[in-house]
Amino acid sequence: MGGDVGGFLNTKMKKLEINPQKVAKLEVNWWKAHHYGDKKSLVVNLLKHNQTLYGINIFQALILVRTLVPAAKAHNQRDKVSALKHMTEYYERVKHYLGSEMIPAKVAEAEVESWWVHDNSEKSSDKSALVKSFQRLYSNLLVLDENHVKKLAELKTIANTNHDKAESTKDKTVEAQYWEITEDSLVEFYDELNLVMKK
Repeated sequence: MGGDVGGFLNTKMKKLEINPQKVAKLEVNWWKAHHYGDKKSLVVNLLKHNQTLYGINIFQALILVRTLVPAAKAHNQRDKVSALKHMTEYYERVKHYLGSEMIPAKVAEAEVESWWVHDNSEKSSDKSALVKSFQRLYSNLLVLDENHVKKLAELKTIANTNHDKAESTKDKTVEAQYWEITEDSLVEFYDELNLVMKK
């Protein structure tokens, strides 16, 4: 993908000033809810996360979450075809809400692929494949060259790695520390996203 600035950044999304602390906390909250199997908290935090991230109303966020939940279920069942179908619907809605020039099917393919790469690299110290998959995702989402989103990909990889560590320990104190590091990494990620959208 070429070009310094793409369609996604020339639309409503560029006018949004993402609140990194708020969005990061909501993201961690829904990750925790998913980990603990708290369906009510998962849906509530997914709704608030989508609403806050995209600057949309609660009804629009509900439509998005209604496609996210079955996509997540499909991923848990290792059904890549179904996950891709639902995530394509999700990004078609995001494109509609934001007026973006992204290609929903490509973004969905990159996102679903990143889920599988994440799962396969979870126990590995080499996270280069995960960084690369996130680069592809954010390149397609923001309609930017992969080089412009490398830092975003690296920060999201750090957040995901600490997320995995939080979920894998049985020590509640250590778990809390890893969730805190995860949230801090996501704050940096959304700070960087704000900077990328202003370039």
